[in-house]
Amino acid sequence: MPRELKPLMVMGTSSGAGKTFFVTAILSILRDMGVDAVPFKAQNISLNSAVAEGGEIAYAQAMQARAAGAEPSVLMNPVLIKPEKGSSHIVVMGKHYMTLNPRDYYREDVHDSLFRIAIEAFNELQKKHELVVIEGAGSPAEVNLKDIANVEFSKAVGAKNILISDIDRGGAFASILGTVNIMGRRGLIGAVLNKFRGDEGMLRPAYRIMSERYNIRILGAVPYLPLMLPWEDSADNLPSRGGKVRVGIVKLPHISNFTDFYPLYKIKELGISFEELPDPQGYDLTIIPGSKVTVHDLIQLKVSGFDEMLKNAVLDGRWIMGICGGLQMMGKRVIDRVESGIGEIDGLNVLEAETVMEPVKKVRNVEGTIIAKGMEGIPISGYEIHYGETVSPSPFAVIRKENGMHVSRPDGSQNAKVFGTYLHGIFENEDFTLSLVNTLRNENGLDALRGPIYLGHDKEIHDASEAIRNGVNLAFIFEAIGLKP
Repeated sequence: MPRELKPLMVMGTSSGAGKTFFVTAILSILRDMGVDAVPFKAQNISLNSAVAEGGEIAYAQAMQARAAGAEPSVLMNPVLIKPEKGSSHIVVMGKHYMTLNPRDYYREDVHDSLFRIAIEAFNELQKKHELVVIEGAGSPAEVNLKDIANVEFSKAVGAKNILISDIDRGGAFASILGTVNIMGRRGLIGAVLNKFRGDEGMLRPAYRIMSERYNIRILGAVPYLPLMLPWEDSADNLPSRGGKVRVGIVKLPHISNFTDFYPLYKIKELGISFEELPDPQGYDLTIIPGSKVTVHDLIQLKVSGFDEMLKNAVLDGRWIMGICGGLQMMGKRVIDRVESGIGEIDGLNVLEAETVMEPVKKVRNVEGTIIAKGMEGIPISGYEIHYGETVSPSPFAVIRKENGMHVSRPDGSQNAKVFGTYLHGIFENEDFTLSLVNTLRNENGLDALRGPIYLGHDKEIHDASEAIRNGVNLAFIFEAIGLKP
């Protein structure tokens, strides 16, 4: 007889409190326990997305699905908001739904429609699985906004709630109390302190006060674990570090899918810097990443003089790479009457390539083989999420599979040390990344590295799970949702 489990919802006292981290770890723990659990987030605001069954979802929910041992599905993130220049690109059930300014997004008719869609997606997931673990969005205490992803949703599906607070920011107990007073106590199991540094014994008196005076159970504390999992939705604090080989990543105004660069942090002695205007002469490799609004970011780079710096670096023999929007910018021209409506614009002109934006977004998982000189024959896989087609007389790779179907088509463009590709997740390909990094190391007189250098997110998820097992009263949480060992 199947277990009757109540949905578990994880909310936070603020953005960045650790909701994504906690849900990912809990799903891994439940998987180890033999529970068929899957993630769900009614609405996510993020420029980091991934390909799932049915279309496009937030990268975080795709990662959580894999931690749960499930295939990512659009049911797990029915509403994805991708901020653009003065508006937001709204993805519903994996497909572009509409583009709205923030005020229109919060209209009552839009709210009601999206809320209904989110409930239907959740109900379908719940029919297929034993347990749905729901991640809230931002804070549930934003009293000025209509909210489809927190308290209203929790009440509609009868979820039991956990509240996460980032104690590293300070004021965690006040944040918990204030949030609970605003959101209410219906379904509340308790609160968890995240990113704690120090002796938890010193927190015990506060646990007692929160319970006796305010009737809020503190379920435990999770230690501070730096660089645990890829960043979800903010490019404001992307980490930089020094190293013997230097990689400069252009922090575009509308940078997207910056999760692409997470694997680079696993590589020994690799320096990484995110800059709005990096001088490619100062780096061994400069990368132009994806952009939500390619033409607007291209214009900004040209206004700032980056195009001249880039051309000088190419003449000097520096390595330059573009991913998705970065690839499009690096060509001779972009013709865009779809995304920006600007029309034809000259590119950075460091690749023999031309891009024409098209009205239908391409969302697909792909596999292929590199044909660029020096990397010939290296297999690669990843995913594409973009408008437009890029044509080049010298492709970077050949795509052999697209969403599991056999194809044969070119990808990207290359010219000696300058190359671009549409493949997000390309640095997760061990052979490609090792080849590129070792080429850079060789040019700097350093010994080659040996793999493995990247093992997905398995280690981080394991470490997060162990930290939660050791620091949080999971037995109390599981009993609250009807799950008994």
